[in-house]
Amino acid sequence: MANEPIVSASSGQESLPDRRSLVVAIVILVMGIAIIAVASDAFLDFATQLKANNPLIRQLDQGVHDWCVTHRNNAGNIFFVIITTLGSPLVLSVVTAIVVIVKWRKHQRGTALFLALATAGGYGIQLALKQHYARARPLLTQAIQGAHGYSFPSGHATGSAVVLGAFTYLIIRGKHELHIKVLSVILAELLLVAVCWSRVYLGVHWLTDVIAGAGLGAVWLLAAVLAQEIGWWTRRLRGRHKAR
Repeated sequence: MANEPIVSASSGQESLPDRRSLVVAIVILVMGIAIIAVASDAFLDFATQLKANNPLIRQLDQGVHDWCVTHRNNAGNIFFVIITTLGSPLVLSVVTAIVVIVKWRKHQRGTALFLALATAGGYGIQLALKQHYARARPLLTQAIQGAHGYSFPSGHATGSAVVLGAFTYLIIRGKHELHIKVLSVILAELLLVAVCWSRVYLGVHWLTDVIAGAGLGAVWLLAAVLAQEIGWWTRRLRGRHKAR
């Protein structure tokens, strides 16, 4: 009797939290895929209406554009030029590259790859869509700042949604206090809205360009986050399997 193995009654129960977590992860994954599918379908429907020159969309864009042109002032011009510069593909790419290098040198290579692929993929998708839809920008003679290329979707909006969202996700995923996580979400949202509005205010994008761009960036970010979470769960399960 003394040599018989002792089986703890709680040994089978110790895996229950992991099983529950796995079930929750699967549910979140399914919901995420469903959201991506629905949002992608909505984006394509909207883009189809836009390409068909839907009069309601045209009136909305023109009305907002005209309002911005007639309500500009020097202080607003300077402020939104600064904001749009902060949200430019160049600045966001440089900031992301710096963070990627730092993470890679700290051997946080999963995080580094996540940031690099999410950012590059977001910009790549919006460039491809711009070529496909080939929407003309507003009259640049009324713009405060120059711009080139097609208008839909906005690269500033897409890039800002992806990069700001990715940084916020990493902060939330990290070991930070709750108020830091909440503050990061609020600041990211405010900066995203400011960047999107700056493109409309400066006269280089239509309102629907930035709405579509931000939506596209959010959908792509969600897909990247799901891939990152799946990778994290896979590594965790493999680690536990080897430990046994």
